[in-house]
Amino acid sequence: MLIQKKEDQDQVLILPPYQRKGHGRRLLTAIYNDLRKDSRVQDITG
Repeated sequence: MLIQKKEDQDQVLILPPYQRKGHGRRLLTAIYNDLRKDSRVQDITG
């Protein structure tokens, strides 16, 4: 039985004191890398 998993991330909010410090990029990279490890994830779009 194949179970498909859909992750839907539309927006990321980085509060002003934390902007321009690379936090958003690191967060999205961590999410992307985590999803790539999950064999149930069929598609990752940006």
